[in-house]
Amino acid sequence: MGLQEVQEPFTGEAFRVYAIPKIGHPHHHNAWGAMWNVALRKGWILPTGQYCNMGTKKSHARKTELYNWS
Repeated sequence: MGLQEVQEPFTGEAFRVYAIPKIGHPHHHNAWGAMWNVALRKGWILPTGQYCNMGTKKSHARKTELYNWS
């Protein structure tokens, strides 16, 4: 099973929910943002220009960008 299991388009939050059971939590919660920025810079994910509400309770229903695999 690979990362393509995350349905497109997806949010960083959806990826995090998918990844935590597989790789665990990072050493600090801010590391998710750093990892996401690397994925963007390397072109592994591409922003769609669309936004949606976040789903988890901790996210406080903020808007977040949608992404596709490159």
